[in-house]
Amino acid sequence: MCSRPPASLTRPSGLSAWWSELKMIGIFAFYLGCNFVVIVIPAVAYAAWLGDAVSRGLLALALVDYAVPLRPGRPWVAWCELTRVAEGIRSYFDAECVIEGDFRRDRSHLIVSHPHGLFGAGYGLYAHELRERFGMKPLFTGADVWWGMTMVSAAPLRRALSQPWPYNAVQLQPGGIAEMFYGTDCEQIILSKRKGLCRVALQTGASLIYTRWFGPHSLAARLSSVLRTSLVGWSGRWGVPFSPLPVRGKLVIVLGAPIEVPRTESPTDDEVDALHARYVCDLRDLFERNKGRMGAEWVAARGSLLLEDEAPGEASARHSGPPARAKVE
Repeated sequence: MCSRPPASLTRPSGLSAWWSELKMIGIFAFYLGCNFVVIVIPAVAYAAWLGDAVSRGLLALALVDYAVPLRPGRPWVAWCELTRVAEGIRSYFDAECVIEGDFRRDRSHLIVSHPHGLFGAGYGLYAHELRERFGMKPLFTGADVWWGMTMVSAAPLRRALSQPWPYNAVQLQPGGIAEMFYGTDCEQIILSKRKGLCRVALQTGASLIYTRWFGPHSLAARLSSVLRTSLVGWSGRWGVPFSPLPVRGKLVIVLGAPIEVPRTESPTDDEVDALHARYVCDLRDLFERNKGRMGAEWVAARGSLLLEDEAPGEASARHSGPPARAKVE
């Protein structure tokens, strides 16, 4: 297991910590602001109709952005460096990143993260550490083209996973927007019916990396998922509504050892089910191995990992013994 942070990411202190956290908050504010463009556009359109030149320019830019097809590809390294927030995350959250396995250059990697968060703080930390330790540049399926964004449907994912090293890693959050509304009272994720990721892994031969974030939860309430954007109501630090300051607390990100997956161009439903069962089993094991890093009080309050179709009592009875491992040939 490799859990010691690289020398380039020692926890900042003093003025360096202040600047790193300020930069992190600025990037978070920018990211969150992008999700509210759909609300701002009507106001901009109205101002443009009244004759405001700046609003007309912004509206034209929005129309061009909507009309031009998204062209996902490799991340723009200079942009990723400019917007790097790993040091701020480590300082602000007292964050820890644990990587339990090695990442081979001759295999693609599908890094599956749970749960879906509002700020994406976990990705900002472990993407940096993957680059520092293994030279990888994982694509993020949910930010911006400059960050290497790709669509989350099967065909774009397969194309992304076919890229050569160091771009042959894709980060995916299968719980989606809906998962933000789970786990407020317990550790619960959406995974039971998310089997498409296993089918893509089999079709591409990509290793599956199960990733779990342990940490503070924002107080979120649903506004809308109809627009297919992360449009939610939330309160951040000190209970301030719509704050770019996340709740401060300990954050632990753990990447499990890669599950080696054989390439199968046309996997059967049984093969997909077997890989999914193995994935769920390994993710539960990872949770049990690492939950103690959050402290005894956290374990007492949130010490069981539930899927979306499980109630606390039901899950405890179902998983009271050692979980059976499904075999993936």
